[in-house]
Amino acid sequence: FCQASPLGGNLSTMTIYDIYASSYGLGDCHIEDDTHHGTPAQRECAAFWGASLAWNTNDNLHNSLGSQFEYLFAEKFDEVYDGLLSLDSTLCPRPAL
Repeated sequence: FCQASPLGGNLSTMTIYDIYASSYGLGDCHIEDDTHHGTPAQRECAAFWGASLAWNTNDNLHNSLGSQFEYLFAEKFDEVYDGLLSLDSTLCPRPAL
């Protein structure tokens, strides 16, 4: 999320896409393992969702909320968590390159 935001990394679309690919590469398919932290597709979906949220967030809102913004981000993540796990295409749109 922070890397896509103009207030964070303000990274280019191609660089963000590289982050998506890295997220995908860090996933695993051992869903029964206690250390499992998402399949490749789920991790990529979460990265897409976070970047989309950053790109669509008003910078003034981010500035006015300060540290509370991270709390609200985590709360929103909890709300969409099941959708990220099920790879809901409305939550993890692929950006145009």
